[in-house]
Amino acid sequence: MGDLLARLFLTKVRPGADESPGARRVMWDMAPIAWLIDPGWVSTATAPRGQIGADHRWSPIDGEMVEAYQINDAPVYSDLSARLADG
Repeated sequence: MGDLLARLFLTKVRPGADESPGARRVMWDMAPIAWLIDPGWVSTATAPRGQIGADHRWSPIDGEMVEAYQINDAPVYSDLSARLADG
């Protein structure tokens, strides 16, 4: 299964595989790890903190947090490709 997933990634997801509109992949699970590997790959800003109450509404609380709002996917996919090729 690992070999199959690696082949699919290298042929369909790697940078430049398909640059047509809508072809980009969502990086839900990869984005936090990419941020840990190289914070420069992720654009961040300071934002007010909040919490979700029992009424399911967002309420502000004291303090600030760092929020990621954009990721440069090219170096992330290049890094993943290199790690898969080495493995």
